Amino acid sequence: MKKAILTFITIIAFTNVTFSQEYEEHLTTINSFLRTFDSGYYGPLSVDNDYIYCNIKGGKQSKILISEISKANVVTENKKVQIFCKNEDCVTGVTGAKYKTMSFSTNDSGFNTTEFAFLLNLLIDSLRE
Repeated sequence: MKKAILTFITIIAFTNVTFSQEYEEHLTTINSFLRTFDSGYYGPLSVDNDYIYCNIKGGKQSKILISEISKANVVTENKKVQIFCKNEDCVTGVTGAKYKTMSFSTNDSGFNTTEFAFLLNLLIDSLRE
């Protein structure tokens, strides 16, 4: 009986560590990307049990409720990526207003929107597991 309990606890601990490491690796990759994007205006992103937070230059912060995220999509090639809500307004903007999307956009050239949307979706998927 003690072996079974110990095995069960070990499996749960390993699963939690693996989950944590996976989303943290995606988060690190995204934050590295954001440091080079739009003169560092966005980021770093951070995560808690309920939200993904986006820190913005000037000490502002927006957040999106993880349980309500649909997915990230390219809206305008080389210009804009948005994370969409499943149903209702799940984003709290820097002013406290509610929105249906969290946006990352720039007028700078070289924004690989396809790569960034892919990275965001990896993070989103890892947070849902």
